[in-house]
Amino acid sequence: MLFIQIIEIMSTKEHLIVDGLHKIINIIASMNWGLSDLLKSEFSNFTPVDRPIINTTIIPDSQWVAGFVCGEGCFFVEIFKSKTHNTGHQVKLRFQISQHERDKHLMELIMQFLGSGTLYKSSRYPVVDLTIVRFKDLIEKIIPLFFKISISWRKKFRFSRLMRSCEINDWRKTSKTGWLILNSIDKIKNEHRKKVRLKIFSCMINLIALGYILTLGFIITTFGMALWLRDVVTEAMITTNFNNILI
Repeated sequence: MLFIQIIEIMSTKEHLIVDGLHKIINIIASMNWGLSDLLKSEFSNFTPVDRPIINTTIIPDSQWVAGFVCGEGCFFVEIFKSKTHNTGHQVKLRFQISQHERDKHLMELIMQFLGSGTLYKSSRYPVVDLTIVRFKDLIEKIIPLFFKISISWRKKFRFSRLMRSCEINDWRKTSKTGWLILNSIDKIKNEHRKKVRLKIFSCMINLIALGYILTLGFIITTFGMALWLRDVVTEAMITTNFNNILI
């Protein structure tokens, strides 16, 4: 609702004037985390608008949940070293959705829809987490739900990793073969992360190189213009002195 108001202001080009810009700042002050410290210092006289109250009483359907999870949810497969497990490692599976604490009621409705989960309030941030770690609930509720509905490719990759991990059965009885499969899954995950980081690093190197090239080009151009200007001034001075001598 608030975001739509900003779009309406920009569509009429009202944001190009001071009053329109202040309207957008007031709207942003009521959204999510509010204004940053920089914006607060630049627009000290802002007045947050009233947030529209949306009384959600029921979760419409699984497609609604899928869209919500694509933006706010995550599927975790974590592997730790453990001295109490036969394989020397412990695997933790977790499905989690995070929201601002003001949306606690919405999180409770999602928890009721999923039929599982526990709500945790962060001690450091105004955040509420809906977490499902029970293996039976992951197998019987989460995997069947997201297996039959469409989610974004990034979430699909993480969900597939969770689903494949669940197929190896109870982690307390995981065999060496099961551990090898889990290790392979973890390697795939790490390789995917490395590829993403490599692409980001490559882009940064290209940007830095481009910056150096542009800077060098600017220096060469400036130096060339300075030499040309020097020659022009010198020639003008010589011409002037020559004319004075003739006179």
